[in-house]
Amino acid sequence: MLKVHIIAHGDRKDEIISRLHELGLMQIKDLKEKLETPSWAKILREEEVPGTSELDHQIAGVRYAIDFVSRFETTTQNLIESFFSPKFLVNEQEYEDAIKNFDFNLIDKCRELDAELTHLKNEEAHLYTLYEELLPWESLEIPLEELETPHTVTTLGIIPVENGGLLHTIADDFPCTHFITVTETDKEKFVAALHLKSESEEISKRLRAVEFSPVSFDGLTGYVVNQLEHLLKSIEETRKKREKVEEKCTELLKELLPLMIMHDHLTNMKAKKEVKENFVRTDRAFVVEGWVPRKDESALRDGLSHIREVEILIEEPAEDEDVPVELRNTGRVIRPFELVTRIYGLPHYREIDPTLSLAPFFIVFFGLCLSDVFYGILLIVLSFFALKKVKMGPDGDLLFKLLIIAGGVTIVCGFFLGGWFGNLTEYAPGQLAVLETVRQKLTLINPIENPLGMLAIVLLMGIVHVWFGILIKMYMTIRDGYYLDAVFDQGFWLLLIPFGTLMVLKTMFEVDIPAYTAIQYVVIACLVGLVLTQGRHQKAGNIIVSLFMKLFVGLLSIYSIFGYLGDVLSYSRVLALGLATGAIAIVFNNILSMIAGLPYIGLIIAIILFPVLHLFNLIINALGAFIHPGRLQYVEFFTKFLEGGGEDFRPFQFDSKYIKVREYKGKGG
Repeated sequence: MLKVHIIAHGDRKDEIISRLHELGLMQIKDLKEKLETPSWAKILREEEVPGTSELDHQIAGVRYAIDFVSRFETTTQNLIESFFSPKFLVNEQEYEDAIKNFDFNLIDKCRELDAELTHLKNEEAHLYTLYEELLPWESLEIPLEELETPHTVTTLGIIPVENGGLLHTIADDFPCTHFITVTETDKEKFVAALHLKSESEEISKRLRAVEFSPVSFDGLTGYVVNQLEHLLKSIEETRKKREKVEEKCTELLKELLPLMIMHDHLTNMKAKKEVKENFVRTDRAFVVEGWVPRKDESALRDGLSHIREVEILIEEPAEDEDVPVELRNTGRVIRPFELVTRIYGLPHYREIDPTLSLAPFFIVFFGLCLSDVFYGILLIVLSFFALKKVKMGPDGDLLFKLLIIAGGVTIVCGFFLGGWFGNLTEYAPGQLAVLETVRQKLTLINPIENPLGMLAIVLLMGIVHVWFGILIKMYMTIRDGYYLDAVFDQGFWLLLIPFGTLMVLKTMFEVDIPAYTAIQYVVIACLVGLVLTQGRHQKAGNIIVSLFMKLFVGLLSIYSIFGYLGDVLSYSRVLALGLATGAIAIVFNNILSMIAGLPYIGLIIAIILFPVLHLFNLIINALGAFIHPGRLQYVEFFTKFLEGGGEDFRPFQFDSKYIKVREYKGKGG
């Protein structure tokens, strides 16, 4: 990464901004902090930036219209598409035409339709509610406007069924009062209480005491049955009106892509205005500062060469600068593994890109966790299908390309570890029984039959993985010119780990180790070296105290052996996941075999369940095969040489939320 300074006449500002946006090669740095330095503040001033309120208003309107129109899409995104948010692909001509022909009145039309639709939905809901409230009173034979006369009142209400008998007591106390049950359900009675108006107050108190809840239909006239018929007609008319409005809204779906194009166009226009906030200026000139990848230096110079009165200065970044990071893995095989790196975070600019280093370990651990030939084949087929048929963004492409590679390694591991849909080949009938013979001949070690042997293999791989991480750190230390630190901090461990492992094998398992005496001397020398060097940075005023601190810290460093031991033991999870995949598959096969033996429909049920059960096993364990090897990279491997915390390189370029323009040349406003 190189640091770029662009100094130009103020009249060239908009032209340079547009050109930098078109090129998309340079990340622009905020220079306002320079104004805090008195020497710079004397000659530089903050750039005057025009307001973006109008653009903000337009963007908000377009975003509202997109959200409104999207509600009427009949096709929904599947789970993968919704997770990766794919963008719509358009060519430059479609992009330009959409911008040129866009009518902002479309937003007002969306607002009008939205308001009308909301009104009709509310009206329809109100009518439905009124209909449901009136329906229990359908058999009421009193017109609603005659519920109250000069001398009598008919009070409508609802009472719990268990309290219905209490109405007789009220009727006995008020001889002129009559109760008519209009409708009854399991829990409630809908009752019409006819009583004298002069007794209304006393009867109301008595009715409240028995949990009688009065209802009223103010403003309604005629018989309830007629009102219900009228309401049904009104509901139908309102529904038809709503459907017509919804049809108009659906017709706007053809405007969805232009709306998305306009949204991204406006946001890029806003970005071009806001980027000026990062500039500083003098009376006649302005200054832009930022970062450009080393490989793009010539392209940047050539891209700005036609603009007059521009000076481009390029230099190496200073040691203490926070330089953005751009991962550059162009190979088709290695590039998908960037996804694993990015989940952890980017390396610091001074560190190496760990993608190439993690790739072989991650993919082998993945294969060992799944370790089934047919699961590998299924993983490849399903991933290839997803790539071809499902719309997804760049991260989705990387994930499924990674899973295709992982599927291939899973097949190989399945051959060597004996996983073919678990033990399915044992059930192969007739001539297919040869598959079981092939499986047995290809199997080098069966984890279920020999778990300790498989554990030894994965632990050995863990030792190599940890050792390789320390080796990378040693390379980085030597690269930075700290040769003695490389020997003291990494060199001793690089010798101690493998030779110490050989000593453990000799001591615990009585393995015959050639040149064992020499190995012992090497281990002792490494331990002594660690004790004498790991406290070298400890200092104190008194030489005796300083020497004591150095030796004490050196002795404490030996404790790191247990840390490395814990790291290596973490790799046993690879064995556990491999055993889980195989054991579950075998259990499924046994269950299906028993089901298939049932008379009549047993075989049919087994055939139906077979893909369901094994697909479930594949999905669950493929998820584990991705997560746990990833954890081994992040916790056991990266910690040996990587601090992380890098800032992603974000060039000033066409940025979009909804669309992707083929061969975009920056004609975005």
